[in-house]
Amino acid sequence: MSILELHTYDDAFLIKFFVTIIRAHPLGQALIKESAPWKNIGSRCPYLEAVSFDLLSTGYAVESMEWAYTLQIYANKYQEALANANAYALQDDFTILDDYLNYKVPYYLWTALTSKMNPNRLSALIARAHTRQVAEQAREDAEERAEAYSDF
Repeated sequence: MSILELHTYDDAFLIKFFVTIIRAHPLGQALIKESAPWKNIGSRCPYLEAVSFDLLSTGYAVESMEWAYTLQIYANKYQEALANANAYALQDDFTILDDYLNYKVPYYLWTALTSKMNPNRLSALIARAHTRQVAEQAREDAEERAEAYSDF
């Protein structure tokens, strides 16, 4: 097994790896996130990155009690989301879009919840969400321009 086969490692190792590389070098995050081995991890990436960034923001020492507690809390939430994925896939499109667009569910949990959805349906929902975001941004830009030029 090669070190570059990151998808074969458990979550705890990958989180420790990610945090250590980011702490070691200013470009560590970009180097890892853009690497093919990291991208091969697939749907676990948002989860691993969320936990890693929480650990980085708190500054916990690697493998301390606080570190282990944080890993356990996130793992429980993630496992619960995976367990609820079948029921979530039965939700209507409006609910799923609302969760995604309004960040009602953290993205790492949303990806776990949608893991059992039909890929075509999920792609269509993400496309609709992107279209809504673009339209909303265009509307906000138009309002800002109208306000800026209202004095002329």
